Amino acid sequence: MGVNRDPMTFETSRLLVRARNASIPTNDVDLKALLTSAVLVHLPSHLQDATSPTEWINARHAECEVLFASKKIDQSLLGLVLLAYLENNIHLGYLLAEKAWGQGYGTELVQGLLAELEKSGAERIFAGVGNDNHASARVLEKAGFHKAARTPEEDTESSLWCISL
Repeated sequence: MGVNRDPMTFETSRLLVRARNASIPTNDVDLKALLTSAVLVHLPSHLQDATSPTEWINARHAECEVLFASKKIDQSLLGLVLLAYLENNIHLGYLLAEKAWGQGYGTELVQGLLAELEKSGAERIFAGVGNDNHASARVLEKAGFHKAARTPEEDTESSLWCISL
């Protein structure tokens, strides 16, 4: 049995997380506010150019499932989740808007995602984190991930993190 790939939707205490095609009010202004150079700097170099936010999202959607994370209280866009399915494993990527940093949203998002993925049949979740991205590594660590290996990704030194469900 493989991983259930129905469009994912879930909630946490403060977040609504919906698949890209779900009815979430998102526009280029919201995406541009999210996809800043400070947010993208930890990604591989080919993912750091979001001059056209809609094109950036469309390109990611062609590669993987894209989820939008919004605040429940006002539906403002706080982040994105990118899920690539590889047999019974999932590769996770996530981005948080600068305005959401340091408020626990990353931990809440990843923990909520893991609870949802447990229902999907996934066996392991992997996430690559740049070695200089200590905040993201800490989010994964708090969610139960462990550092699996170092993997050079293009021009970025990163570590692979993993959790088994």
